[in-house]
Amino acid sequence: SSPTFRYVKGVREIAKYLYPKLMNNIDEYQNNKLATRRNFADILFKYKNLPVFVPSSSSYYKTKQKKGPIFGLFEDIYWRDKDFDCIETSVERGYIEGFKDENKEFFKPDDNVTRDELAQTIFVMGNFSVNENNTKIYDIDKSKHQRIVQVLVDNGVFELKDGLFEPDRNVSNIEILQALDKLND
Repeated sequence: SSPTFRYVKGVREIAKYLYPKLMNNIDEYQNNKLATRRNFADILFKYKNLPVFVPSSSSYYKTKQKKGPIFGLFEDIYWRDKDFDCIETSVERGYIEGFKDENKEFFKPDDNVTRDELAQTIFVMGNFSVNENNTKIYDIDKSKHQRIVQVLVDNGVFELKDGLFEPDRNVSNIEILQALDKLND
């Protein structure tokens, strides 16, 4: 009932509810450009039509002793950044992780997204059964998320190239969209 800087966000949330396809247009990501973490957060935010994360108390941003991630305090994402809401919301949902360095948190928005990182996100967002296939993945030892990668390959979410997952290979925007589409199959 009182206009604050969040008033515009509220209006935008209502518009997203009423016109999701218009407000969450992801056509700009239908390309083979390498995806940055900033793009990744925006794609997830729009694809899943996520409501903007709003902290529930004024002490939320002031708490430095909080266990786990402290959202809104990324050293490299200012709250006025055009992608602040989609980044903070995607991290708060557990879809993307931040990075800690000496009691400071960073998002690294311009870093590229790897297949390993994409696999973790898809696994968190989906509901996958453990398969008895155990497809042979020759470079599984290079992955930080070996069990996740195994489950996703066995469920046909990710394809191998000559038996390789290539966990450190950077993915394109379209590869992210294709992986998300497999959540709905």
